[in-house]
Amino acid sequence: MNTKMTRWLQDRIVLPGYTSDLWSVEHDEKAIAFLQTPHLCHLCCSIWDGRLHVSNSHELAGPAIRPEASYFFIHAEGNLTENNIDLSTQHGTLPRGADVQSLLTVVGQIFAPQILESSAWPESVKKDLSGYLHKFMSSLTESKFEAAERNVLYLPSGNFLPDATLAAQNKDLVQQLESIVISWTRQIKDVVSSHDNAYHAEVSGPLEEIHFWRSRTVDLSRISEQLQRADVCRVVRVLETSKSSYLARFGSLVTKVRDNSIEANDNLKFLEYLVVPCKLLANSDPSGICRILPELLSHIRMIWMLSGFYSSKHPERLTGLLRKISNEIIHRCCATVSLNEIFDGDVDMSMVALEESIQCGVLWKRMYRRTAAAIYAAHPALPELHWAFDDASIFAQIDAFVQRCRDLLEVCEGQIQFCRKSASTQGRPGSLPRFGGTRGLEITTSLVEIQVQFEQQIERLRGLEYQILDVKTSHWHDDYNTFKNAVKDLEVMYTNVMNTSFEGVARVSEAVAVLEIFHSLAKRDAVKRCVEKKTMDLYLLFTHTVEEVRRDFDENRRVPPLRKNEPHWAGSALWAKSLAQNVQDSWSLLQSATYLTRTREASEATVAYETLMGVLNDYKASRYKAWVDSMEALDSMMLQARLDRPLMRRVDRNTGTERAVSVNKNKGKDNFLECNFDHGLLSMFSEVQYWEKFQGEFSIPYVAHDVCNQREKLRVMREHVMLVVRAYNAILDDLSAEERRLFSDHIRKVDKRINQGLQKLTWITKGVIEHYVKDCCAHCEEIHIIVRRFKQGKQKILRECRLMSALLLVRIDKNAIYDECIFESKQAAHRMEIKHSLQRSHQTAQQELRDMFVNFCDGTSEVQREWRELIKEVDKQIEHALRQSVKRSLQELSRAINGDAKSEPQTLFSIKIVLENGRIDYKPTMINLTHVVNIVAKELISTIAVVSRLRETLLANSEEARPIEDEDPGLPSERHQSFYSIISNDEDMLKIVVQIMNGMSSTATELQKYLGYWEKYKPIWEMDKEAYIRRYAKANRSLKNYNDDVTKYKDQQAEIQQEPMSHLINFVQLDCTVLKGHLMAHCQQWQQKLLGLLNQSASQGLDYLHDLFADNSNTLRSPPATLEDLSSNIKILHELQRNSSAIEAKIPPIDDMYATLIKFDVQVAAAELLQLQELRPAWKDFLAMLEESRHALDKSKVNMKRDLEASLDSYSQQVAQLRAKVLIGIPMSQELSPDEAHSIIDEFKQHIGALHHRKSGLEPGLEIFNIEPPDHEELRDTERDLELAEQIWSLAGDWTGLFDRWKKRRFNELEICEMETGAGQFNKKVAKLGRDIKRWSIWEQMRTKITEFMQTLPLIQDLRNPAMRPRHWDSLKNELQREFDETSADFTLETVFTSGLSAIPDLVSELSGNANKELSIEESLKDIEARWAEIEVETSTYKVRYYKIRSTDDLFQALEDDAVALSTIKASKFYESFKPRIDKWETTLALVSEVIELILTVQRKWIYLESIFMASEDICKQLPRETALFTEVNTNFTDVMSAAALNSNAVNLCTAGGMLKNVTTMDEKLETIQKSLDSY
Repeated sequence: MNTKMTRWLQDRIVLPGYTSDLWSVEHDEKAIAFLQTPHLCHLCCSIWDGRLHVSNSHELAGPAIRPEASYFFIHAEGNLTENNIDLSTQHGTLPRGADVQSLLTVVGQIFAPQILESSAWPESVKKDLSGYLHKFMSSLTESKFEAAERNVLYLPSGNFLPDATLAAQNKDLVQQLESIVISWTRQIKDVVSSHDNAYHAEVSGPLEEIHFWRSRTVDLSRISEQLQRADVCRVVRVLETSKSSYLARFGSLVTKVRDNSIEANDNLKFLEYLVVPCKLLANSDPSGICRILPELLSHIRMIWMLSGFYSSKHPERLTGLLRKISNEIIHRCCATVSLNEIFDGDVDMSMVALEESIQCGVLWKRMYRRTAAAIYAAHPALPELHWAFDDASIFAQIDAFVQRCRDLLEVCEGQIQFCRKSASTQGRPGSLPRFGGTRGLEITTSLVEIQVQFEQQIERLRGLEYQILDVKTSHWHDDYNTFKNAVKDLEVMYTNVMNTSFEGVARVSEAVAVLEIFHSLAKRDAVKRCVEKKTMDLYLLFTHTVEEVRRDFDENRRVPPLRKNEPHWAGSALWAKSLAQNVQDSWSLLQSATYLTRTREASEATVAYETLMGVLNDYKASRYKAWVDSMEALDSMMLQARLDRPLMRRVDRNTGTERAVSVNKNKGKDNFLECNFDHGLLSMFSEVQYWEKFQGEFSIPYVAHDVCNQREKLRVMREHVMLVVRAYNAILDDLSAEERRLFSDHIRKVDKRINQGLQKLTWITKGVIEHYVKDCCAHCEEIHIIVRRFKQGKQKILRECRLMSALLLVRIDKNAIYDECIFESKQAAHRMEIKHSLQRSHQTAQQELRDMFVNFCDGTSEVQREWRELIKEVDKQIEHALRQSVKRSLQELSRAINGDAKSEPQTLFSIKIVLENGRIDYKPTMINLTHVVNIVAKELISTIAVVSRLRETLLANSEEARPIEDEDPGLPSERHQSFYSIISNDEDMLKIVVQIMNGMSSTATELQKYLGYWEKYKPIWEMDKEAYIRRYAKANRSLKNYNDDVTKYKDQQAEIQQEPMSHLINFVQLDCTVLKGHLMAHCQQWQQKLLGLLNQSASQGLDYLHDLFADNSNTLRSPPATLEDLSSNIKILHELQRNSSAIEAKIPPIDDMYATLIKFDVQVAAAELLQLQELRPAWKDFLAMLEESRHALDKSKVNMKRDLEASLDSYSQQVAQLRAKVLIGIPMSQELSPDEAHSIIDEFKQHIGALHHRKSGLEPGLEIFNIEPPDHEELRDTERDLELAEQIWSLAGDWTGLFDRWKKRRFNELEICEMETGAGQFNKKVAKLGRDIKRWSIWEQMRTKITEFMQTLPLIQDLRNPAMRPRHWDSLKNELQREFDETSADFTLETVFTSGLSAIPDLVSELSGNANKELSIEESLKDIEARWAEIEVETSTYKVRYYKIRSTDDLFQALEDDAVALSTIKASKFYESFKPRIDKWETTLALVSEVIELILTVQRKWIYLESIFMASEDICKQLPRETALFTEVNTNFTDVMSAAALNSNAVNLCTAGGMLKNVTTMDEKLETIQKSLDSY
């Protein structure tokens, strides 16, 4: 817990340059003291010289210039825990100079004199305020000097004490002085009893104790000096005169200060001798502490002998000093031990530091005992001088620390063993060596898993929430034991991994490799022991290997296990050499593994190895000698004679004898070839070759050596000859006797080329063998390729025939039951697949025959005859395959439907019996099923129609017809019959089809009979359940009716359940599951509905009774606290006693209902069963409770009548008192805020509510005892006054809130109507309240505010006029000589009042009126603009291809009206404001009028002239210039009118660029044409 809270403090420090690394163990001690000591309320942190300084006071002993900032923690006195530290502690940054001195100066010199010397304050207020001031100044003074580690007694400044006698008569002054003395007493008591954590702290060192006594000496001397001050003595005299009771305790503390001062000076004098060695100790490392301890113990021994307070009189003092030395040693050792290095850093360095710390703790204990023994030896007769201290009180923590270091040493060893950490790995796990073999990955994974588990343990230790090196933390023992047990488990796992890695090792080389890896990894004793055991196992394995080799040698030395091509003598020797080599390799590995421990098993392995080597060497020598002896009978001439023989010879494979080489004699026989080389020479060559593998160990005899020089040459010749032999024999091997007749022409050609090797060529022939072999091999290979292709083709045809025969044309899966549609679709898909397969096979056979015939088309008549026989045979094979396929398929279908002698019909189809529309039927019907089977049988046979005869196909090609012209006469008649015709009319096939149909017919008859079986259950599904249950519930049936009805349906359900799930009729499986499910579901629904209705009734009755018992028992057993409770309880009791018989009669029916439910296995809720069991006991308890309650209520009536009378008197007094308080305190003044007024009113209302509540509580008692209830007029008056006050103050608050919202809202968003309505409503409400509270100042203030606001509404309305424009606002700004933005979001109603607009209402009204008039002008101009945006020139077609203006009456009417309107506007005084827009529209409308009139003039003339010039060619010829001129005008006018039709807006048309000029020009031209035409 301390660790979490200390970490909480660290996380909240915010100082420049602060990091968590600056926090040390010393800081932990200060933090723990702050957290655990209730009266140490301060903890200050600061940084200077790059170090963090922590103190239990907010003044840090630091440099002369204080640091830039300090971070402080302050908590109220009391215990701090993890749960309340956040709420109980204040913390923050204290900048430099932010001291309490400035506050103390300001309050003491400025505010205190004004308060104490002021005569304007009432005496009572001044008295209370001065008391609080002195308390505050006392606390402030104490805090200020506490920061400097000083204790200053507070006294008010100035000469505030008169003569002691007069002062003693002033009770207020004496009371203030007593409070000051109480504060002194507390301060002195804190100083006197300061043997606190600074002295007794278990974590402090000897320097802290010296510092404590030094500080204590200073504190006590300062207190003594202050107690002798004159002003302090004057205060004491005043209190002595007044005989204050607080002075005695103060006097006893003064005496105690004197005694403690003597003690502190004596202790400091002796402890000063320890300063130098203790400072050396505080700055030393564990290796240097041992040199300091002797001197330090010598000084302590001197203090023990001479000091008055560190002597035998106070042995606990010296024990504490020695314990602090132990603490300091622990601190110095902790400084060298880094947990981060142990867990994540240099483990080797950490182990060195831990071992030094362990040694330091052991030596400190040893030196102490040596010193204690020296004291005993020096003063044996003075036992009081002996150091007979309890070692546990001195060394308990140092012993615990040493053990803690040993524990951490174990952790380091685990890091090295399981994570392979060292200084080189930089805190990361070391890499794992590579394990070979099939289990390499498994071993590596296991070691990684062990590493991960160990790292989890380390992570658990790393995440511990306390300081591991803090020996006071007892949680470490449990955590370390958990870690230690886990490490033991990991060691077992590690050794298991080692055992596993050796399990699959059968060879010494593998064992050495694995052992070398684990030897390098073994660091812990358990692992090392396992490595040593595996070393012994390794030597045993080698010994076992040697013994196995020796056993193998002894068993096979007479008949060595040689391969077929190995020679006898040399092979045996080489076998022995291989055995020796395997053993030598293993022995070399053992010799190179210098890390292996030399054990007894190693010596035994050496002896076994040397013995085996000797035996094997002797055996090799004997084999060589025997071979040399066998070679002595041969010479070189005999060897050469063996080479003069033919290269090959013919042999009969059947007899194994040699045949004559004559070609003519062996014509047409199976004459295979064989290599004719001497076998003795081959054996000798092999022996020499193998003896040469001994690399000079054995020499080759000269005779053998001479012939063996030709070994390579003869080997090449043999290989060449064998090429011919193998090639020729391969051809004959691949052909049968009939096929050899087909290939007779090809074999004769090869025989002609081979005969030379059988007769002329020998092994000593030179130069021609190579050419001979090459020629023979080429011809053999050529013929062999043809043969292989032929054989492959035949095999392929045969394979295709087998595939055809194996095809089933109907697919009936075993144990599969089909539905109607699925069976038909599966068969159709299957037939398509079969057709494709048949076509593929037929095409393959046909193509193969074509490919074969290429090699025989030019053959002799004998060859051609064999070819025709081959085609016949293939056709027969295909027909046989198809017949077998069809027959097997039909038989399969028939067997499934009818069965056979060995088996019953196969269950082929599944038909469901269903209940649909109140009728039982099959799905699908048997008619549909028979139709499907019939179609499947017919289509099955037609599948083979895709296969045609090969002879017909081959004869279709003229090139292939030639070799089969001399066929047998019977062939053409067979050629016209297809496979399908022959097989489909086969009697066997037809018989099978008839059998199938007969089976279908008989099955249909049996199925129809089965339907009548299920009609007996018809009533179950026909009746309407919901209607029946509704009638059942309304009829309120008896329990017997429920029982009989449920039993009936349960029996029917059981009967249906016993019905078979399915019924088999021949090949059809009738699935009754759906029908049974429907029927059983109907039965279950009947049962559920009946039992549910019964359970509902039972549960309601049970709940009713238990609720009745519980509610009334709780009510009646509760003692009536009030009269209302008493009245209610009496009524309840009488009612229950009257109805007890009726209640009891309800219990037996409920028991019977639940018995019935349980009988029918209804899962009644456990809560209901428990309630049922408790029902009768509850009824008995309830009756007893009623009797007890009757007696209790009788007693309560007697007591409550007295209480009621007293309560009535008290109630009347409270009403009168409340009336008096309300008349004085009711809020009427306008100086109060609404919230304050409402608070007062609510307080009074609470009192009234309490009175009403009290009166309502009295009413039941009054009714019980027939007493008239009280009626107080004062209470009604009080309620009325408070209601009026609440109304006026609510209006005041609502008005203020409403007015504030109006003030802050944007001015242009104000709703005038809403403001006017709201103000009017408030005015009415205030006026209505004035009849009762007109004299209240708050009412007068409200009426004034609302009246003033209503007077400003016209101004606001004028300013909010939508007709107001920027020019109007500019006039107002000029008038006010102020600038503001009326359109901005900041322009609010409040801005209107502050800007002075409310001071010029007349000007605003005038500008608003002008704005309205200008707005009407603006709207008129907008109307004109909008109207002319819509006015169009109406056009229509003329003579199909032209356009003309149809009507202009509306247009000219609009021109006239708008011209008048513009003239009226120009006459207004506001003309100047709209002058540009008005002038623009006057010009525009004048232009429109002129252009439209000209267009109409031009149109009229154009219509007249168009009918002349466009219709009369004679006039055109007579007036060519005028015709040209009209054509130009006609074009321009047509364009203008087309534009008018497309864009008919009058303004856009008439104001288009050059429109007026264009129309004027057309008018002039038409006028000229008119004049010319008139002249003509």
